[in-house]
Amino acid sequence: MNTPGVPAASADPAPDPHRPTYHFLPPSGWMNDPNGLLVVDGRLHLFYQHNPAGPFHDRIHWGHAVSDDLVHWCHLPIALTPNHDGPDARGCWSGCAVVHEGVPTVLYTGIHPQVQCLASGDGAWRTWRKHPTPVISGPPPGLPVVGDPPEMRDPWIWRQDDTWHMLLGSGVLAPDGAADGALLHYRSHDLRAWDYLGVVHRGRFAPDAFVWECPNLFELDGRHVVLVSEQLEFRHTYAQTGAFDGATFTPAWSGIADHGHVFYAGLTAEHPVHRRLLFGWIKERRPDAVVRARSRWSGALSLARVLGVDPHGRLTMAPAPEYAALRRDAHAGDRRRHATDRRGGHHARHPRPRDRRRGRGRALPRRRTARAASLPRPLDRRGLRRRRHLHHGPDLPHPAGRHRRHAAGGGRRGARPAARGLADGGGVVKLAKR
Repeated sequence: MNTPGVPAASADPAPDPHRPTYHFLPPSGWMNDPNGLLVVDGRLHLFYQHNPAGPFHDRIHWGHAVSDDLVHWCHLPIALTPNHDGPDARGCWSGCAVVHEGVPTVLYTGIHPQVQCLASGDGAWRTWRKHPTPVISGPPPGLPVVGDPPEMRDPWIWRQDDTWHMLLGSGVLAPDGAADGALLHYRSHDLRAWDYLGVVHRGRFAPDAFVWECPNLFELDGRHVVLVSEQLEFRHTYAQTGAFDGATFTPAWSGIADHGHVFYAGLTAEHPVHRRLLFGWIKERRPDAVVRARSRWSGALSLARVLGVDPHGRLTMAPAPEYAALRRDAHAGDRRRHATDRRGGHHARHPRPRDRRRGRGRALPRRRTARAASLPRPLDRRGLRRRRHLHHGPDLPHPAGRHRRHAAGGGRRGARPAARGLADGGGVVKLAKR
């Protein structure tokens, strides 16, 4: 739910039946990658890729919002705007947020060419002042980074002892001329002067990809986890668990964070209660021409997922329990009370759709589920067998329940082959289906 923290005039002037009601999205305009997820004093700060000028990707800004409960959001003023004569003249691309010596600080990629920029905020996280020059202006000398200009972007920052560390998503050429995705490792003491340390990890998940972007690296349940998204594949956020020794990441398991084609640019945040939350950009599937002609918004933020690692090293996830607050009373009661009437219909609070094309009140057939197939078919008054139609809402397990799913894992038919250049033992494990 979006609670405006900006003037109401920025919201859509007319109701849009396609606009999400409880997924976060800006008051209007374009949204893509989540950025700078950070919990400060119990409040989650969300920055995101945003074009306030319309529902299309152009001269990206950084939007900003905060939430105390993952359900209600307050929009704050836009944090970063491209400077026409600056290193981010064509857009402020993805990055991260940290607090350095008490000062809110964001690092992001300025376009074009791709350079790494820094901006500092005030104590209220409302006003941001950009560092006059990029903190990283090009690839390390001698490293064959792909692209012209070189592809290196989306800084991911963490602090270890008294040193800041950064990963940049990139791609590098192999001696045979093939290109692999790569994670470039840097370190700094002040977030302004950075030393290049080497390539932490490289490889390829999809055959048509050669650049890794939106990297994550963190420790969870005794293992290290890497998340990356791939270009030009542009369909998935890939996950690996393994070991990071400070210089090299060695994967032991590989998978996919989401098996749909619209969850992309996954980004995580350390949370004091849930330890590690994952968000992603929900991409548009509507044609661009339709979006521009009929809508003032495009893209949304996924719901938060609580991550974990099971004893076998596989990444697990479950919906954040805060979303139970979105469930209505009709979904919280005894599931057995949703009995069918003699026509095969449902309780009046959950009417079934009617087939109006034939001018009759006939209920449209529902897809039989595994549970429905296991139940006896009740008799109607004429003694004929009919289907039992189960309502797909209340009969599903509660999202905050014990039904954890593996984010990915190994060996099912149709799984993507093992990633090129990655450790063995990592096929794709799909989510268990209901």
